[in-house]
Amino acid sequence: MQSPVFVGRREEIASLTALLERAADGEPGFAIVAGEAGVGKTRLVTELAGQAADSGFTILAGHCVELGAEGLPLAPLIDALRTLARTTARTELADVLGPARRGLGRLLPELDPGGAAEPAADGVQVSQLLELVLGLLGRLSARRPLLLVLEDLHWSDQSTRELVAFLIRSLRGVRVVLLATYRSDELNRRHPLRPLIASWDRLRTVQHVELRRFEPGRSPPSSARSSAPNPPPGSSTWSSTGPAATPTWWRNWPAWCAAAATRLIFPRPWRMCC
Repeated sequence: MQSPVFVGRREEIASLTALLERAADGEPGFAIVAGEAGVGKTRLVTELAGQAADSGFTILAGHCVELGAEGLPLAPLIDALRTLARTTARTELADVLGPARRGLGRLLPELDPGGAAEPAADGVQVSQLLELVLGLLGRLSARRPLLLVLEDLHWSDQSTRELVAFLIRSLRGVRVVLLATYRSDELNRRHPLRPLIASWDRLRTVQHVELRRFEPGRSPPSSARSSAPNPPPGSSTWSSTGPAATPTWWRNWPAWCAAAATRLIFPRPWRMCC
């Protein structure tokens, strides 16, 4: 269960929000968010996407899919294109696709319902496909700033990695933020994503955000605590040492159960986020 209150990560969200602000002024931004499974990458991205939507951004997101040694080819791009196709009016969609309609329709037929099926792309056609995606992002961002999220790059196939590398190198003068995530604990020494990450770390234009787990017993920032609604009395009281280290809600559990059994009002459940 996810808390509606975003706790902590003030520095990370501030640096990513700055990318949105610069992108709105015409400077593209690139960010790579890394961390162990369950550390909060998707929660951070969700918070950022909410802020972007409030600022008038178009949000497109896609996920890599684990499929054997190599992920499903261009899965996050197809995912993002599917969202675009299903959330954009037909006339506007035709305008933003422009000359890319036929080529991108080979990835997602609903973009070009009347197009004839064509054989799989070879190396030359892949390079053309990358240019088509670049043009599409430019046309989209000319209408509204764009946040493009590609999640789980640790499961990406070679084509997806080439796409990300190409966009980082080629997006210039457009209102686009490209954000990708990956699980740092999934990258062994031979993982094909490692050399790309090393090369991106050397670029000033790419922001690498490493999420770490909160330390046990460490309180969230005061701003996060003050913005959270108050829990039921004693429901989340913790102490770092001694008998009081047991949360009050657990110590009071027998009494609460007894109250519920006598048809008294059971305290409202309190959702917490680490």
